[in-house]
Amino acid sequence: MEKFINYIKNGKGNGLVFLLAAAVLVAIFFVFMIKQLYTDVKPRILLAAEDFLPISVEGGKIVSPVDTYKTLELKLDERDKEPFLVVLDTKNEHIDISTNKTGLFITKDMLYVVTPNEVKKVTYVDGVFDMPRFTDMMSEAVGAFSLILSVVAVGGLFLFFFVKTLIVAGVGKLIYKIEDKEKIINFSVLMRMGAVLVAGVEFLFFAIDFAGGYMLSGLIRLVLEIVLLWLFFKKNPDLEK
Repeated sequence: MEKFINYIKNGKGNGLVFLLAAAVLVAIFFVFMIKQLYTDVKPRILLAAEDFLPISVEGGKIVSPVDTYKTLELKLDERDKEPFLVVLDTKNEHIDISTNKTGLFITKDMLYVVTPNEVKKVTYVDGVFDMPRFTDMMSEAVGAFSLILSVVAVGGLFLFFFVKTLIVAGVGKLIYKIEDKEKIINFSVLMRMGAVLVAGVEFLFFAIDFAGGYMLSGLIRLVLEIVLLWLFFKKNPDLEK
């Protein structure tokens, strides 16, 4: 405990390493959740793909299967209200593409990825798309998405934790002034203590939520962090300078 108090009082920097560590750990939870979801839905996706593959493309157009129309409604999660629609249509020249239906629309010369907000067109690459190739592409896509998610999550969480630390330290400074105008405390001390508290509280509740527990709202967690900082300095008045 003495080493901890000594770090808060005399340490260097503002404790940002704790915020970064918490951001990395929480990001790992996010990536694990994505991979767990992929593991859960992968059998259903592969089972559905077996009914559509193989598909052969030449000159940017599907040449096999021809004159085929297949549809599939796929629910990736039991909680999904609307199914994910997959349509293979090499029979008709025109196909109704509407953002009212989320899914993949595979036509002779174009793949349409439809979401509630937009329709993306994907041109074909010549070749045979069979189950092994589809499985490899799916695994690569999940790997790339996990990598991007981890980088974005670490950056976003670190910024979020840093802002909360500034708020906690700022409120702590204000409390000191209100209680006793003669009290003076180095803002870096408040920042280091705030960073440790924010990192610990945020990681703890993310872990509890991940384990199926209850996640307090961001505002309540912020109040908790401020109260803990105030209590810590109440019990350690020698940190004042």
